[in-house]
Amino acid sequence: MKQKIFSLDKIFFYIFLFFFVFPTNLNAETISTATTQAEAAKTITENLDVTSTGSVTCSVANCIKFGAHELTIINRGTITTTTDSKVNTIINSASYVNDLKIYNYGTISQDSSTGGISVIRLNNIVDNDGDNVGAYIYNEGTVSNSSGAYTIRLNATTNAVIDNYETITNSTTSGQTIFLGNDTGTIINNYSGGIISAPNGTGCSNDATHTGAINAHTAVSGSTINNWGTITAACDAMRIGASGTLNNYGTITATGDPSYRSIETNGDNNILNFYDGTLIVGTIDADDDSGNTLNFNLCSSYSYKLTGSWSVNDKSGCGDVVYSGEYARSASALFQSTTDELLALKVDLINETLDFINNKEIKKDEQFGFVSKSYTDRENGEAIDKFAVHKKNAVVGNPINSERFNNFAIFSLSLDDIKFLNLGVKSTNFQYGFFLTT
Repeated sequence: MKQKIFSLDKIFFYIFLFFFVFPTNLNAETISTATTQAEAAKTITENLDVTSTGSVTCSVANCIKFGAHELTIINRGTITTTTDSKVNTIINSASYVNDLKIYNYGTISQDSSTGGISVIRLNNIVDNDGDNVGAYIYNEGTVSNSSGAYTIRLNATTNAVIDNYETITNSTTSGQTIFLGNDTGTIINNYSGGIISAPNGTGCSNDATHTGAINAHTAVSGSTINNWGTITAACDAMRIGASGTLNNYGTITATGDPSYRSIETNGDNNILNFYDGTLIVGTIDADDDSGNTLNFNLCSSYSYKLTGSWSVNDKSGCGDVVYSGEYARSASALFQSTTDELLALKVDLINETLDFINNKEIKKDEQFGFVSKSYTDRENGEAIDKFAVHKKNAVVGNPINSERFNNFAIFSLSLDDIKFLNLGVKSTNFQYGFFLTT
């Protein structure tokens, strides 16, 4: 019988297959059924994986606690605190602060009536593996708080990153959805479709509480907020710290009184960059801070109220911003051409009606009607209007008796939906007129 001998290179090859091609859940706890945490907090010393069929229902404070460095929680099910006055659903132990990560594809929440404080609270987290990320929170589900002041609270963290694709919200009247306390270098990415909200906040004029969707403490420095989605609050939507940057392509709204702040600085030397797609509702306030800059990269018209001291710059190259009397305004060339565009579409519809009458040889006593394919080059059948994304047009012609002319009273209805960069124009047009043909 021949003896089978394995060389070292083959052994390493099989090890590679085992760990990388057929990955296992080594050094991880998996929860795939309904569980409760009622007697004591659950301190994890290995990665935790809650599957889509799993859940953790908490009736204790600090329910799930990171008890080692460099751990990851992945949740596809539900992690929730349901008992009143049990603070913090997920937190880290004071001794374990290196490279902690949370990935949420399901629901992480505080669902009690009162006293929940924070859903996720991470303290003093730092980067120790050289990737420039200390605490990392990825959300593709829902992170919510209906019983406490904070949904996500980061205290004294360095280089934390939050990537949000779905919903992070706080529905309490004292809601601060994302709170940054003494943090340095935090990055918040709210992607298209992502919502960060505090819809029920009250006491909006109280700077000590400052209910809102994002609230940065005065000691926060060097944060970056990139928003392609929606950041909204009943009170002030966003307060940034010092030396921070906001890059906005989406919506930031303070939905209450017009005096409420969509954006407020909470320190000096911040930079706000507004790009096409930006919609801001509410005052933009520099408070008593200095060195703050607002750069407009917008090719559409706008009018924003600014309070405090701002350096305002037009970076668009397609308009001129006028900043005076606490308002920054611009009427872009695109906006000025919108009326011309809409008029051109109306004329095009008239021309198409005339073509229809001539090509069909409509007799003077003949009533006619058609669904228009307007906005086309009628000779080649190609679109001449590249902006129109949706249109419905109908034309009816009614003959008028005349011995000398073929006379028609024309009725047309046009429903348009046109996109000009970040400006959407919907219009309903009714036209009435006459055609006289020999």
